Amino acid sequence: MHQYFIKNGYRCNLDQGGKAHQYEDCESNSSIYQVDTYKYAARIAKTNRVRNVLDVGCGYGTKLVKYIYPHCRQITDIDQHHSISWCRTNHPVGQWIEDDIESDAPNVTGIFDLIISSDVVEHLATPYSLMNYIKMHSSSETLIVISTPERDKTRGKYSLGPHPNVTHVREWNKDEFNSYVSSREFEILEYLLVRDYLRPIPDRIKDMLLMYDSKKCQLVLCKLATMAK
Repeated sequence: MHQYFIKNGYRCNLDQGGKAHQYEDCESNSSIYQVDTYKYAARIAKTNRVRNVLDVGCGYGTKLVKYIYPHCRQITDIDQHHSISWCRTNHPVGQWIEDDIESDAPNVTGIFDLIISSDVVEHLATPYSLMNYIKMHSSSETLIVISTPERDKTRGKYSLGPHPNVTHVREWNKDEFNSYVSSREFEILEYLLVRDYLRPIPDRIKDMLLMYDSKKCQLVLCKLATMAK
């Protein structure tokens, strides 16, 4: 079985057919998880004056509209039917498109200035499909933000899986994730850890006192490597 640079012996979450368990976003989660990732992407969008943004696996799109849309002209967002239907009903801006990143004939075309994929890759049985989809919509100037949980931070450095959340097929640690992204012909410009979700006030106080490490989500800012296209 392909380990995608994950250490030997790691056990993935797959159903009996070798497929990922389906994940569906919900409205209550849409404003809580990956906020720091979108705030980071918003800084990238503002600093680089991006015009159009593609969010691959946008969920309910709440953070995209709140943090990213003010800094660009157009947001294009893809996900499964249930998420896209909700977005079309509840967001007055953006192009909300149902698409399958594993399809040979995607519904989205064109090149984007900024591409975001926040906590999607860990849900996929074949994560290279996500990386290929991103490449399909990138130029040499496209900036790409990809985030996923950092396994050593969330489960401990000796974890061999499977993750208790069955929709997480696999998780990477820092070295594994950097190796995997680089292997797919991306050049990593920056790597950092961010908070994976908004925490209650007591934990925020602990963070300020350096008593608690809440930065358990890893992200990379990358672009196509010189010879990728």
